[in-house]
Amino acid sequence: MKVIFSLLLTLSLASSAQADELQTLLFGDQPQAFLSVDSNGELDINMDELDPTDPRTEEMLQMLEDQGYLERAGQDSPVQFETIGGCVNRLYTLVDISEQRIYIYENCSNEPTYVWKTTTGSSKKPTPLDWLDGRHPVRYGSRENESSKYPDAGCQGADGGGHQGNMAYAVYYSGSYAIHGTCAEANLGKRGSHGCMRVATKNAKIYQALVKKYEAQYGNASVTINIQK
Repeated sequence: MKVIFSLLLTLSLASSAQADELQTLLFGDQPQAFLSVDSNGELDINMDELDPTDPRTEEMLQMLEDQGYLERAGQDSPVQFETIGGCVNRLYTLVDISEQRIYIYENCSNEPTYVWKTTTGSSKKPTPLDWLDGRHPVRYGSRENESSKYPDAGCQGADGGGHQGNMAYAVYYSGSYAIHGTCAEANLGKRGSHGCMRVATKNAKIYQALVKKYEAQYGNASVTINIQK
């Protein structure tokens, strides 16, 4: 769907007859299940009743917007979620390489729950951009999780939780690439990893818990990571 809406408006009507007139004006003789009149005589536009697979849906939404009954989502948010047919991206992670920030969104809110500094891949070992199309978690690492390709002695975690590996609380999305805690928290906000996305260890712990929570409740496909150059 190309048209994305975030604000649902209602129109005061004196009777259901006026709602019928509006439907006829907008949609001809085809009754629309997502339009109804409540007990207060207001027209309800129920987005959950829209079928996102119906090729007419976008056209109908555009007609409602043109008539002033729907408002297009604001463009100041880094992401805009489409919730027609229900929220799909229950936990959405946006990695902004240019800003060296990670944005965490829950339940299709256009406002991030968390914004964290990150360290993405260096110029010699950049973070793979095939994640632009979205990836889902495949496995997890513990606090002591260590990179087999770039092993070291780990460190005493800055979060006060004791010793940790150099990929603590990793959430793997593609092969050995992951979002994980780091022993180099002082460098967060600057590029320099081997392709993974490093965050503060305390944030990695929070993130892994969120991923497990939403994956258990809504399934693997509900947890998505995307990268923005």
